[in-house]
Amino acid sequence: MSAFVNIDGCRALVSFQLNFSRAILKLGSKKIMLVNMKNDVGLVREVKVGFSWTGFFFGGFPFFFRGIPLYGVAWVVLSLLTLGFSNLILAFLINKQTAHYYLEHGYKPVGEGWALAGQKWGIAVPAAVAP
Repeated sequence: MSAFVNIDGCRALVSFQLNFSRAILKLGSKKIMLVNMKNDVGLVREVKVGFSWTGFFFGGFPFFFRGIPLYGVAWVVLSLLTLGFSNLILAFLINKQTAHYYLEHGYKPVGEGWALAGQKWGIAVPAAVAP
């Protein structure tokens, strides 16, 4: 994330990164659980546990932005064939499919929340590494 700031009359672009140290965010009375995964290069991916409004409204297109184009093509075609009704099913599965894909392709669990995420996704998750 970047922002412009004025320092002694000079305008400068300052970049900063938000780092969530807790795996559970509270928005109003709802809790949103996020889990992190890290690969050998150091790239960190964050996946939400639970329903995906993005998957509900946009179908398989979020897979393209998550680096999983084959899944994206499959879900977009299925959405076209079912006139969008498959998006309701996808909204419950997209985060689970994303997590499975990342874990199968070298990402390792990092941080908190993995015990509950593994239970909800029905997968045996190796011990999470501290961030």
